[in-house]
Amino acid sequence: MQVTPFRTASAIALAALSLCPTALAQSKLVSDGEVLAASGNPVPGIPHALYPNSTTNWVNPVVDENGDVLFAVSTMVDDGSGLSGLALPNNRAYIRGSSAANVALYLRASDAAPNLPGVTLNTATGPGISTAFRVAKNGKVLFGSFLSSSSADDTVLYAGDTGAWQIVGREGDVAAGAPGVAGCTYASGSAFNSPTQTATGLNANGDVLFKARLQGGDVAGTSNDDVWYVGQPGALQVMLREGGTVGTDTVASLGFSISRLNAAGQVLHDQRFSTAPANTDQTVLLYTPGLGNSVLLREGDAAPGTVGATFNNSANTWSTTNSQQTGSSNFNSSAQYIVALQLLGGDVVAGVNDMALYICSPTGHSMVIRRGDAAPGLPGLTMDTTHTTGTPVSMAASPCIADNGRIAFRGRVADTVGGTVTAANDTALWAGAPGALQLIYREGDVAPGTGGQLFGDAAATIGPLMNAAGVVLLQNRLGGVNDALYSYDSNTGGPLELVALAGDVIEVAPGVFKTVSGFGNVSADNSNASPMMFGADGVLALRVTFTDNTNAVVKIGGAPVPFSYCTAGTSTNGCVPSIGASGTASVAASSGFTLNVANVEGDKQGLLFYGLSGPVAFPWGSGGTSFNCVKSPTQRMPPQNSGGAAGTCAGALSTDWLAYLAGNPLAVGNPIAAGTTVNAQGWYRDPPAVKSTNLSNALEFVTVP
Repeated sequence: MQVTPFRTASAIALAALSLCPTALAQSKLVSDGEVLAASGNPVPGIPHALYPNSTTNWVNPVVDENGDVLFAVSTMVDDGSGLSGLALPNNRAYIRGSSAANVALYLRASDAAPNLPGVTLNTATGPGISTAFRVAKNGKVLFGSFLSSSSADDTVLYAGDTGAWQIVGREGDVAAGAPGVAGCTYASGSAFNSPTQTATGLNANGDVLFKARLQGGDVAGTSNDDVWYVGQPGALQVMLREGGTVGTDTVASLGFSISRLNAAGQVLHDQRFSTAPANTDQTVLLYTPGLGNSVLLREGDAAPGTVGATFNNSANTWSTTNSQQTGSSNFNSSAQYIVALQLLGGDVVAGVNDMALYICSPTGHSMVIRRGDAAPGLPGLTMDTTHTTGTPVSMAASPCIADNGRIAFRGRVADTVGGTVTAANDTALWAGAPGALQLIYREGDVAPGTGGQLFGDAAATIGPLMNAAGVVLLQNRLGGVNDALYSYDSNTGGPLELVALAGDVIEVAPGVFKTVSGFGNVSADNSNASPMMFGADGVLALRVTFTDNTNAVVKIGGAPVPFSYCTAGTSTNGCVPSIGASGTASVAASSGFTLNVANVEGDKQGLLFYGLSGPVAFPWGSGGTSFNCVKSPTQRMPPQNSGGAAGTCAGALSTDWLAYLAGNPLAVGNPIAAGTTVNAQGWYRDPPAVKSTNLSNALEFVTVP
């Protein structure tokens, strides 16, 4: 029996649905999904093994931006032949593929340990490979494992891919980063065998982020035995060591409730200064390669958008680490960080306007919305706080930010005058550009495509989650009973699209139909401002649970969508150019995919350029407003005049990228393969500006066959 693509529900199931008073919409799960694995179906590469039933034996899938889905299963079962050989320690496997036709065994417990002759990925009694792993958008993987070696060196952390694995760190090895950790080795507390998805990182450039514990050398008890590393395997940098300093302050024990690595290799992390008083000791730091750590946000700082208030609270328990204050994809490739913060002093009135949502960056912080402000899209209502066991926590929960600056968050509303707000309609979810937020839904609204069911409490939902392109994924328990999954494009203002619904009927094997009861997801981001299960190209990897308590892994979607990111410079005449694209980036074509930049200074020389090494976000020049957003090496395309009248913003730049490649066989990356991620940006002359030039924002797209 082979795993098959999804088909629509059986005739019997559809007939039953037709009896509902309001017709149900067909979800993307039914219309656009494909089953990659399901309980009871054969496991590829392991003869006579079948996928397990229990949810606890499935690890939620992740997906890269080549469309490859990666997941893990444990406690596989024999097909009845007794020939599978699934006894421990080899009964755990990583499975990977982009479709039901090519899904395959990727890695298995008890396999030979890469780069460690004679050692295998297991203990004497159990599987070694971890159930927590990371995937970067280009498909590289980070995983940890126990080893069949002595207790002094039996855990390891790997990064890379099949045939090109690199050891990031191994227990007992000399610690990287000398002279800062001279004479130290990695201790058993490094937990290399089980890297968590939320406290590690791996980006498409190959940079890794992880924490290790040290022993020997200059280690003094527990005062300096923890260290955070970032960088390339074999060339790791000590990002921060316990007891180290940032400026004149000393860092206390390394906590890392927030730890995010972005595509440019920057790291966002929270720390407490042991040398500072209680009202200024909490901080969020930004690590930038080559520059080290700097304070991005600190307790006690002046709060922009207020009159005299600071980031603080009266109990001196201010923090940024509550799970409701900041979401999973809260740090983008332009080093923007979104967080809801408590306020104190100045114009603050406790219980009225003492919290606000901020976007923080190295160039400054801006308030998005404040407690007591008008609730967008809900006339007469104001923003209030969410609560945990009765304690106000945040007025904008789980906020996230895309690479293009779009944001999403959920929150609570109040109406102290009209009395129209009740516990059945006091939560909602918003998304869009700061200053132009759109209401996605309010608790109690009719949920589209569900036959009249109502949205439940937004505060009880997962997320929202948002990918790097600004598409929101939200899960809601309709009426407090049935799970539903929706997507919403914050760039276009919707509409809400039904992705999956409890009660969907799908085919998991020829002639075998099952009814969906719920879903599992991975909210941790993939160092590209996207959750690891929901790529910037819109592809979603999802584990679904059925009413008979069996499970399946499905892939939904797959059409890459170009998206803008980074910040455009403002020209001498106030022009803010914006890059876009039209057509399809098909490598089989010799034309038909045009990059264009609008709102350029008129009558100026300019050009477009592209690169294949990923995004960056570096200032174009001191005092300027432009950023270089495409990592070198880059390829300049032919210069052109922007047209339009000088002194206006009527200019434009345009180049057919495919036609340029066809006519320039020696251009960077040529010939370019399908599935390649490309970054592009516009440049033009602006004599009075810094460096006499300015830049647009940037565009990322993925080529197709």
